[in-house]
This record gives sequence, C-alpha cells and structure tokens, in this order.
Amino acid sequence: MAAAGWPRWGAGTSPSQAQDSEPTRWVDDPGSIAPRDVVSPALAAALRVARNPLVRHTLRSAPVPEGVKQLFEIAAGRPDAVTEAIGLTGKDPHFLQAAAIYYVEEVVWTDDASPHRIVGLNPGASMHRLSEHVDVLLDWLSAANTGHDRRRELERVRHAWQEIESPVRTRRGRGVLAAFASDRV
Repeated sequence: MAAAGWPRWGAGTSPSQAQDSEPTRWVDDPGSIAPRDVVSPALAAALRVARNPLVRHTLRSAPVPEGVKQLFEIAAGRPDAVTEAIGLTGKDPHFLQAAAIYYVEEVVWTDDASPHRIVGLNPGASMHRLSEHVDVLLDWLSAANTGHDRRRELERVRHAWQEIESPVRTRRGRGVLAAFASDRV
C-alpha cells in the first residue's frame, strides 16, 4: 500500500515525469551515494533505465536480475521497501516508484515474456520465491491499491503462476502415485 501522499504511477509513465528532489546521482557513477554491491542488481538496472530509457531494449533480452521483488515492493508502495531504497540511493520516493514501475513494465513484462519473467524470476527458482513474488504482485496490481484497471497484468500474473506451478504439481503427483504404487506391489 502506498504511503500517504505518494501518487500511483500509471502505465507508460516514465521516471523522468516524476520529480527527483536532488541532482541525479546514479549507482554506476563514481560519486554515487550507494556502493554498487549494496544496491540490488534490479534496482541498479531500474535506475540505469530511468537515466537512459534506450537501455531498456538491450535489457529485455537479459536474464531477470536479482532483486526484482524489491522493485515490485517499491511499485506497490510498501513503506519498508521504499524507505530502504531511499536510504540506499538518496532518491525521492516518487522517482523511485516511477522508476520501478517503468522498469517492470518496459523491461520485465515484455510482450513475449516467459511465465518466470512475468513474476520476476529466472527458471529454476523455488516455489517459495515464486509465491513471495506473486503475493507482492497481487498486492501491487489490485485495483484497490492502484486506482487503475490492471486486469490485463493480473491475468498475465495468474497465467504465469499456473504455467509454472502446474508442472510442479504434476511431478509431485507422479511421485505420490509412484510411492503409492510401490507400496501396493
């Protein structure tokens, strides 16, 4: 849920349309506030895209960076995540939220994104991490929180969850059936 007074950014809103309260200092600049190893790769990438939106085209084909859950939390306006990001980067909360949303919409959620990419993970991620990511996404995308119609995004997340979860459920079922069959022999 967004902190009081923090606007929700709609689809297509770029971070440059948000107000950055101080001169921009980027993670990859030598004079940056935050050491590169402290800021998650996903937050660093989101700031990089906010600085140079053309980079998003290159990043679309790269694997999902670690820390996308943090971007989902910032997009959802979760106070702890936003406060942590402010502490790491020194950026304005409006700017951070806009940068997170822009990165997710423009880099992570490509039209041809795999189910894992839609939920901000790479293949092989644990079911626990998957459920954590989906929980944050559902919180962010719920109409009550955004004030925007996010049905398309919610449907993509639901479909991605089902696509990833279904083979796991099938494998578990086969294992249970195999164990059951071996007990019957």
